[in-house]
Amino acid sequence: SKHDDTPDAAAGAASSSGAQAKDNCMDELELSLQVKWTSGSTAPDDGPGKTRITRLQLKPLEDVDKLGGLSKGLMDRAYPADSRPSYLTDDTFYRWTPDETCLSYPLDVTSTEFKLVATYGGWEYVILTYELGDPVEPPERPLFITVIEFESVAVVLGNLGIRISLVAYPVVCVQKPFIDNVREQLKNNPEFKGILS
Repeated sequence: SKHDDTPDAAAGAASSSGAQAKDNCMDELELSLQVKWTSGSTAPDDGPGKTRITRLQLKPLEDVDKLGGLSKGLMDRAYPADSRPSYLTDDTFYRWTPDETCLSYPLDVTSTEFKLVATYGGWEYVILTYELGDPVEPPERPLFITVIEFESVAVVLGNLGIRISLVAYPVVCVQKPFIDNVREQLKNNPEFKGILS
């Protein structure tokens, strides 16, 4: 085969190598969703409430309709295809789905806080926080999370039928410009620290 050592060919090879390295850097970015539930009384005299923190690894989701199993059933009932909000259908959002379909949900939760965590090059960066019920709307709000609460099928123990409260977060949506900027910062800005929290 022909081999060309001219400067132009070498520059082209370097450019191709650089593009491949760039793609690899983008592939290295992994996201997870940290969920913090606070439960118990919030009255000052009662002391701080209890907290429970769960970390959910996120997998890229090309299309909401490609969800399977329980997640698909929950989404079809809670967000019918003909009335889904724009963040579930608009191509200006990236979407992910957690590796766990649902979580056991404490009955006395008073607040839910989400943190979107990026893992890159072995380091973790909190890049977004959101408290459930925050009224901030787009374009100021880049993160949307579908929250579906439901009960399990009754489990009979002796003469008692017990139901467990569950919650699912089937789809996590983030505006593309925000994620693209984070990727750029992680690759090119050694001072980038995400949100210090």
